[in-house]
Amino acid sequence: MNRFYYSIKHWLILFFITTATILISCANTYAQKYNFTHYDIEDGLIQSQVNMLSSDSAHRLWIGTLGGACRFDGKDYFTLSKATGLNNNFVYTIFNDKQGTVWVGTHKGFSRFKNNKIYNYPVPAHLKNTWVTQIVQDGKGTIWLLMVNRLYKVSGQSISPVTVPGADEPSVTAIAVDKRGVLHAVVYKKGLYSLQNNKWTNLLSFTGEYERLFVSRLHFDRKDQHTAYLLSPKGVFVAKNGLISPFVKGRQPVIEAQCMSFEQDADNNIWIGTGMGAYYFKNGSYTHFTAKNGFTDNPVTDIYKDADNNLWMATSGSGVFKYEGDAYVTYDDTEIKNNQVIMGIARYKNNDIVLGTDAGLLKFNEQGFTQLSAKQNVGMVQSLFNDSKGNLWIGSNSAWKYDGNNFEQIKGTERRTILAFTEDESGTIWIGTPLGCFYYENNQLNPIEGNNTFASSLLSIGKDSVLAGTQEGVVLFVNRKIVPNFKIPRLATSTIFCMLKNKGVILIGTDDKGVFVWDRHKNTIRNYTDKHGLKSNTVYGMAADDKGVIWVGTYKRGVAYYHESIIKFPLYQ
Repeated sequence: MNRFYYSIKHWLILFFITTATILISCANTYAQKYNFTHYDIEDGLIQSQVNMLSSDSAHRLWIGTLGGACRFDGKDYFTLSKATGLNNNFVYTIFNDKQGTVWVGTHKGFSRFKNNKIYNYPVPAHLKNTWVTQIVQDGKGTIWLLMVNRLYKVSGQSISPVTVPGADEPSVTAIAVDKRGVLHAVVYKKGLYSLQNNKWTNLLSFTGEYERLFVSRLHFDRKDQHTAYLLSPKGVFVAKNGLISPFVKGRQPVIEAQCMSFEQDADNNIWIGTGMGAYYFKNGSYTHFTAKNGFTDNPVTDIYKDADNNLWMATSGSGVFKYEGDAYVTYDDTEIKNNQVIMGIARYKNNDIVLGTDAGLLKFNEQGFTQLSAKQNVGMVQSLFNDSKGNLWIGSNSAWKYDGNNFEQIKGTERRTILAFTEDESGTIWIGTPLGCFYYENNQLNPIEGNNTFASSLLSIGKDSVLAGTQEGVVLFVNRKIVPNFKIPRLATSTIFCMLKNKGVILIGTDDKGVFVWDRHKNTIRNYTDKHGLKSNTVYGMAADDKGVIWVGTYKRGVAYYHESIIKFPLYQ
């Protein structure tokens, strides 16, 4: 092992299992900075990957994250999670109705928070997937939701499906309510429909170049009720008088990053959240907010105007920002910093360190940080893995293999979020996604039949056995088939974020119960939590050093260590 790698080895372990931020310095220049107030984990936010924002009648902000939901009153945070009765910690959407009820859409269904009590709605038993992504309330007070692109109506303690014309398969992609309180739904490859007096009416048909327009969100103009905005990953489109036109035209910028969110502020200016910061359109001009001018480069998953006309922005990895207006802008000559959140780390050839970030890949060696490949943009990196042949596997919105010279996109993984890799003893690569597991063999991607669960981690544990961490404990595969009756009861209600095999035992990091140490040969399992010294029971990553010490990274960015002869977890900040 060369001197450089030896000197930084332990530092890199700590660097990997905490949610680190690398600051990449550019040249000194005068920087124009806009004014944002930033709220993140250090301030009490439950999790920094935020999906949706809402506010209640008391003007408190509700925040949906991948660690649960929380309420922020300007000072303190109140949390809803699996620990308090929520059906799942992956919160995709959150909505406050006019009666003071909080509605939560998660990866495992639909919940209601009222009078300090959580009620988890039963979901249709025949559905393999039950994630809820959008919730609205119409003018009559009825709650509607989208569950895996199907429309449902809330009636008392149950939900029931509602058919939209043309939606023969799960194809309802967005819902919204206009100023009159009328429900609207967008159907893929069909068009825009409204529901009045229990009858659906087609308002706009998707034809010609817009036939395959995928609309992820629908928004009605605050002043002109006849104008609607259609948000798609490729841009924003305006629907008016039965016609569709692009919002961003020739004199305005081509937004290269994926469009993810949309809002109108109190002055009817347009905001578009993208995979790289946010765009602000005002009086025929625009501003692109990024880390260079006071914001962030992270994806902006939601933009929300509250009742007090404050504008809030949810990000994936940097928490929540509040825009403080452009009444004044600061100029300084400090070094511009570009913050990149580290999602994975791997050691590569010549002992170079490869960092997977929300903006791509970085290489780190004695010369410092450099972009690994400007020619091949792999997107936001979710996972990294070194195989036995020296290849680097990269998980982003598809799977990539890097041999040191070239990047190869794995055919069949396009538009799949890749969360995990492992390699079994035969040299086959396994791939974990939100829709199940696959194995890659002889240049062919093969699904594991009968498995469509959210696979957040993978671990090869024997000659023919692979363990998958899911949102409901672990799943065991033997000979590339799921073992139907396998279960570890103590893990059954936990999301598994990470797994590690060390000295004959398997360590399992969870979202809510700390670390489990499973000895499958002795059929014993031990649990270590905050009572034993962990800073948090949410464990995002683990790594082993040469001395057999397991380093554990927790949600509050603290690092602890475990050894078989040590029960407590001293904390490193």
